[in-house]
Amino acid sequence: MLRPALLLCLLPLLAACDGGSPDSTCTTNGGSVTATVDGRPFTATCITAARTDDGVGFVADDRSDITAGLFPHRELSFDMPSTVGTYRLGGQASALAYFSLVPPNSAPARFAADSGSVVIESVSGRRYRGRFTFRTGANTSNLHTVSQGLFDVTLQGN
Repeated sequence: MLRPALLLCLLPLLAACDGGSPDSTCTTNGGSVTATVDGRPFTATCITAARTDDGVGFVADDRSDITAGLFPHRELSFDMPSTVGTYRLGGQASALAYFSLVPPNSAPARFAADSGSVVIESVSGRRYRGRFTFRTGANTSNLHTVSQGLFDVTLQGN
């Protein structure tokens, strides 16, 4: 059973992606995460990926809004098993996903996926590639749709 431990496991690595203004320490580490979020393109400008207690996880920030002088910036985060396969999000999930709005100097508004899936299509050493789609806040004012998601991330650390 997955626990929402992703953010705690990745906190030490996220120091470079602290939610403030864009800077040279924020990097994609050679990876990419793209999607459409609520009809707007999402392209990660900062990616942190690591092993978690339950498998692997990553956090991807799109800081293009900050560069344009808009706040909050957007973030996608995942915690999933570490093997190739299709994993359900929401309900009796086998993986976790979140969409977050991250304002400067305050806690993010985090929305958990209540339906969708994440697919790990290939694993090569510490490199993970796949796709995702999910929705948050069904039947609430917190409805967000994440579609056409693609990821190619390399785990940092051990």
